[in-house]
Amino acid sequence: MAMIQLNRNIFNLVTSFGSNDIFRALVAFTKQSAVVSVLVATLLACNAEDEEEEEELPVIQKTLFLEISGNGNVSDSNDLVNCQNNCSTQIDESSNVVLTAVAASGYRFLQWNGACTGTSSCSVDMNTDKTVAAVFVEVDQEPETFTLSLSKTGNGTISSNPSGINCGSSCTADFDQNITISLTAVASSGYVFDRWTGACTGSNNCSVNMTADRSVAAVFNEESSTQNYNLSVVVNGSGNVTSSPSGINCGADCSESYVENTQINLTASANSGWVFSSWTGSCSGQDTCTINMNANKSVTATYIEETVVTHLLTVTLSGDGTVTSNPVGINCGSDCTEEYNENLQVDLTANASAGFVLSSWSGACSGAGSCSVTMDTAKTVTATFIEEDLELFDLSIAISGSGNVTSSPSGIDCGSDCNESYDDGTSVSLTATADDGFIFSQWTGDCSGSGACDVIVDSNKSVTAEFIALQNFDLTVVVIGSGSVTSDPTGIDCGGDCSQTFEENTNVSMTAIPDSGFKLDHWENACTGNGACSIDMDSAKNLTAVFSEDIAPSVLIENYSPSGDAFTLGEIPKDASGITWHEGIQQYLVVQNNASRIYRYDVNFSYMGSISVTGIHTDTEGLSYVEDNKVLIISEDGQASKLEIDENTTSVSGRIPTSQRYKIMANGGNKGTEGIAVRKSTGSQLVRVYAVKEGTGGSNMRVVSFDMPNPDPGVLLDYQSNLTVNEPWDADVALAGLARDLAGAMFDERTGHLIILSQESRRAIQVDPDTGAIISTLNLSGAPQYEGVTFGPNGELVFVSEANWIRIYTLN
Repeated sequence: MAMIQLNRNIFNLVTSFGSNDIFRALVAFTKQSAVVSVLVATLLACNAEDEEEEEELPVIQKTLFLEISGNGNVSDSNDLVNCQNNCSTQIDESSNVVLTAVAASGYRFLQWNGACTGTSSCSVDMNTDKTVAAVFVEVDQEPETFTLSLSKTGNGTISSNPSGINCGSSCTADFDQNITISLTAVASSGYVFDRWTGACTGSNNCSVNMTADRSVAAVFNEESSTQNYNLSVVVNGSGNVTSSPSGINCGADCSESYVENTQINLTASANSGWVFSSWTGSCSGQDTCTINMNANKSVTATYIEETVVTHLLTVTLSGDGTVTSNPVGINCGSDCTEEYNENLQVDLTANASAGFVLSSWSGACSGAGSCSVTMDTAKTVTATFIEEDLELFDLSIAISGSGNVTSSPSGIDCGSDCNESYDDGTSVSLTATADDGFIFSQWTGDCSGSGACDVIVDSNKSVTAEFIALQNFDLTVVVIGSGSVTSDPTGIDCGGDCSQTFEENTNVSMTAIPDSGFKLDHWENACTGNGACSIDMDSAKNLTAVFSEDIAPSVLIENYSPSGDAFTLGEIPKDASGITWHEGIQQYLVVQNNASRIYRYDVNFSYMGSISVTGIHTDTEGLSYVEDNKVLIISEDGQASKLEIDENTTSVSGRIPTSQRYKIMANGGNKGTEGIAVRKSTGSQLVRVYAVKEGTGGSNMRVVSFDMPNPDPGVLLDYQSNLTVNEPWDADVALAGLARDLAGAMFDERTGHLIILSQESRRAIQVDPDTGAIISTLNLSGAPQYEGVTFGPNGELVFVSEANWIRIYTLN
């Protein structure tokens, strides 16, 4: 190839001779008048057969797509683009292309869309593939126009592209139909742009397509030194997340900006057929998600498809007949097993064949009546059919003493009806019920012993039920010291009436009532210790109540003062909510709200590790040492669990049967149970547990107590059924003016008083746990938001704050 380039003074001649020989010739000539100078040529030849041929680098190109609406032409200054219909052009990467729209005759250019907007020239940087649309409309067709109206809150201006809006001064303008208007908000000094409302929402760019009249509002807020942070929520699976305060409703609105340090509570709601699984990101676990907005935060809520638990129902037949079910599934003869959803009630119907009758059900049903099965586990039912013409046999009942006997299947009700005929082979269950003043003793005849009586009537049978009269026994009470004793059932009121006769096996509960300045020291004889006294009258009994002067130690919390400054616990990321001194292992235990984790510290608050907690329903709010290695932990939903914690424990579970669970009161939501305290057991006196409900603004506060059964029953103890919870005084009344909420509690074994902590009032209050009388108060300082209190090993008061601070007070 040879190429010659010539200009006025110099031309270069470049000649290429094959792939391995390169020649360059430089020819210079000067033209002056008619004189031609001498051509000087230098020819250089390089033979480089061993060198590799140089490779030319490829040019990377991007595609510009053009879409034409109406009649017109789009071109650029470099003649790379000339488009009258939809077309595409390859352009070198990173090039800048300036496009010009020229309308055809009878048309006018309306606007750009895509990579360009507005009505002026279109400049496109080709750093990637781009699409630009040019819109032309007919000139003689008068375009429909729509009105764009702007309003604003706060100080700032709004401008538009294309122009027309400059709001500050001009806040409405008419625009042609289908034109897209880009709005820009600029805050005045001292203000910041917050969000759009109306035809635009959120805080990002606002573009309005004028297919109708539109209204847009811009919100400007006064600039504050407080930082705003963004909370983003992602939903995996099928469900919704909402926030308090409002802002998040994800599903639809999954991002919101909040003022720094705002506390956000997120609530997960699963759609039908799904269940909430867990939080990840800035929250974890399955409980309520509470976030402090001290930085940008992101939370993911994961839902999983609900697993349907089923149980197998199996029906067997004896004799000639079938069994069907409602709901359908069992048709036994042929289909005798079916899986049913957990807790579904299944009604079985027995259908005897000709010449047969249903004799009885057995297994999960009994008798010969209807059969309904609740499918809370796998169940088996047998239907027994017998020939219709079976021989009948008599069952006769006799009674010795005073009582009654009934049968299943029915027929016997003896007192009045003591004989019944049954089909051969019928199983009859007899029940004995003693009259007042008598007790059932035993069966004789075709049943024996004092337990259940089931008779197979395959011949004539007879059974006798023996009832014996109850004896009466005397209960005699003696009082030593200043006080009185009463009984339930009534009869004893000693002071005056100190002896009463009770029927055999009556349970009598005794109550000691100390006079002013005295206390029950202990019981003697039929009861011991100084706790509850309950007597079974199976013989004559004596009881002595010993009262002594009640001289409480003069330890007042008002005489405590700070010992040094408050200090932080750096190992806890956030939200410490309770503290206790574990005497058994000589360690402080600090529980973290929501995260379900307990942190260990030695007597000098050196960190010793942590314990994970599972099986707690909601936020963990407080804990209290009980005895041995037992620790009570309370959550905000009104429930507490007794955990086993020693020096080697790394994880615990609040679930039954691993731990004993107590339901103390109804779920109070975010203002539920916050603190727990324990009075230790002495003699026969049981451990007494005190719990405090937070309330708000001095209202709905509660202080309740219950005695902890010993041994643990291993089932849920519920205030609604099998747990007696007492509330002897109204906390709102007793603590009026002193506490706006209740955050923690501690029992003082030295004085028998209860120490109650109010976070909002920054105060500890010493009260009589039986009356609510105020003994002393201590105002707190040095750290924000105190949430928990305990006594240290030397009687010091130790407080923990939700900001993870510790403050120690010692007795003056």
